[in-house]
Amino acid sequence: MQRFIRTFDPRLKIALGLMLAVLIWVAGPVGVAAYALGLTAMFVAARLGPVFSLAFKSYLLFLSIWTGLKILVGAIADLPLDQNLAEAGFLAMRLYTLLATGLILSASSSPRSLGLAVSWYLRPLGRWTWQPALALALMIHFLPLIGQTFAQIRQVIGLRCHGLPAHSRLILLLQASLRALAQKTWDQTLALAGRGLDAPEAWQARMPWVARDLAAGFALATILAALASF
Repeated sequence: MQRFIRTFDPRLKIALGLMLAVLIWVAGPVGVAAYALGLTAMFVAARLGPVFSLAFKSYLLFLSIWTGLKILVGAIADLPLDQNLAEAGFLAMRLYTLLATGLILSASSSPRSLGLAVSWYLRPLGRWTWQPALALALMIHFLPLIGQTFAQIRQVIGLRCHGLPAHSRLILLLQASLRALAQKTWDQTLALAGRGLDAPEAWQARMPWVARDLAAGFALATILAALASF
């Protein structure tokens, strides 16, 4: 299962991800709950690394904040408690499903493969489409890196700067993180130039279709569409 998820055609992953991002706002509670359970099982089966586990925890914090705001707005609107909690829980399931979809999409494919998939979709628009593909690949590469960098520097500050006030720790965290990320950006720029990934030819590789992936993609799309009616 792990190998299948990681080797599944990235073009189909993107298409299914976009489809699911739309269906979660159409499906009822049962359908969204099924989506959430399926994505959780996929998250476990793919055995994502600690970097993405850290991102997942950050997403859960984001989800908790928005769920709390929904409950607060419902209380201000004088909704009955059971209705307020039900609507907040439904929103939480939708947000969880949306965030898990993006996380699994980025974690189960390399940035380059997703960039090639985007370039394939945009190819009819002209040769300039390699630039969005490169931008997406860099974004996918840097998002977990940013979280990892902040977590590591926060840990170092916690171990070495016990006496610092909270505001001083925050300033130090921001300064050290920006300095580290600037260095990583420069290293990444050199790596791109060294591998020839800053040219359109690098983003025009052939991507043959695999019958197994097409069949699995059609089956998954059918299941997602069927669940949207519940």
